[in-house]
Amino acid sequence: MKQTPGIEIYPASIEDMPVIENLLEYYTYEFSESAHLDVGLNGRFGYDDLDDYWKDDSLYPYLMTIGGKYCGLALVQPGSVGSGKTGIWDMEDFFIMHRYRRRGLGTELARHVWHKHPGQWEIRVLDGNTPALQFWSAAATDQCKNVVTPSKAIVNGNSGMYYHSMCRSTPDNYLGS
Repeated sequence: MKQTPGIEIYPASIEDMPVIENLLEYYTYEFSESAHLDVGLNGRFGYDDLDDYWKDDSLYPYLMTIGGKYCGLALVQPGSVGSGKTGIWDMEDFFIMHRYRRRGLGTELARHVWHKHPGQWEIRVLDGNTPALQFWSAAATDQCKNVVTPSKAIVNGNSGMYYHSMCRSTPDNYLGS
């Protein structure tokens, strides 16, 4: 798999859970205004059931570093949160720190995850998150080699754009191999 020099993408271990918890705080802060989220009494947003990623073999946490410094994460789960379909992968959470954006690292992380989990995918983007919508539109179109159009839906009370059942990801259409 081709990778940018200095980049490492790996499955996060239980020892990495505090790093993921901290990165998820930044991630949640970014959309806290549009999603009307508040911090808890401890001053943190928190993330319910994060430890399930190390208890349940069907859940996959990934970390990304560049030059040994953490720059992103991806949390992957089976099954569609939007439609309830089985046999589909869901990008539950995906985050690249601001400093590392617009360098192709997000696309590289997405490609890595798609390669590791072949099949159909669903990606959700909250309304008003224009940068994320632009990123996923470009990344999905690049991966599928044709235009991928999102549909509007409401999932868990949040309105957004959803890339339902985008093209099947296979090792053959993984652009980094």
